[in-house]
Amino acid sequence: MTASTHVGSLPPVSDEDTIRATEQQRLRADQAKPEAADLFAVGDYSFWSRILEPASQSLVEAARVGAGGRVLDVAAGDGNTALAASRRGAIVTALDPSQAQIERGRQRTGMENGPIAWVRADGRRLPFADSSFDGCLDSFGEEMPVVEMLRVVRSGGVFGIAEWTGEGFFGAYVELIRRSTPGSDRGEYRPDLGQEDYVRASLAPFAENISVQHRSIPARFATAGSFCDELLAKDPYVRPLEAAMASRRWEDFSEELYRLVSTWNAADDGSVLLELQYQLAVATKRRT
Repeated sequence: MTASTHVGSLPPVSDEDTIRATEQQRLRADQAKPEAADLFAVGDYSFWSRILEPASQSLVEAARVGAGGRVLDVAAGDGNTALAASRRGAIVTALDPSQAQIERGRQRTGMENGPIAWVRADGRRLPFADSSFDGCLDSFGEEMPVVEMLRVVRSGGVFGIAEWTGEGFFGAYVELIRRSTPGSDRGEYRPDLGQEDYVRASLAPFAENISVQHRSIPARFATAGSFCDELLAKDPYVRPLEAAMASRRWEDFSEELYRLVSTWNAADDGSVLLELQYQLAVATKRRT
């Protein structure tokens, strides 16, 4: 499996100032946008959370999270990575901007009696002092700033990211949503943190022992119809689309989704197997 690259947007490998300036420019642009409603207040994110859980397990294993380690999970969602780290004995802080996700995460934490501290905040400007954690993990946060995440990790601490590459079914699905959303970016879906060249270039000035692996999550369902029906009924990214679309457009969207599933289905027995491709990157913060 080969990850696509995002070469045109790469900062110089050794230019720390350029990398910091690029992330600050993105942050200022995002702050200028009006505050969005909580996307995850609608739908049922557990649909995706259940599918993505193996990637969180792989991330904490690759980062060698252990008992007593102070770990920050940014863009924590409803807690997959935070819970995976807590099960290994880590002292976990889970951060997410969505109140709905935090409430779900706290419910899951309570069910497991996991000692996880939940914080509502923007992961692009972390409310923690420098070197507060032994490790910082990000699973599918897409636009989390590398420099800011590394800031809160101690020297010699661990930094880990699991992110979509934009390839395969999931990339095609996101592009379908973009095409169907007025005013949305309709370009190719290639998250920067899911591109090996970008990650290596961004981490090189600040980290060592950089490891990048290309993996996939097997998503299995009984039939294409059952997968599409559950996705359309639960996915928080899709629920606003149905509310905004005329019935005919929604039918067209649903049919296109079914075609995508059929195109990328790797099963040959009438069931559905979608290989959701992502990149797993782990590095050690340079000692100072």
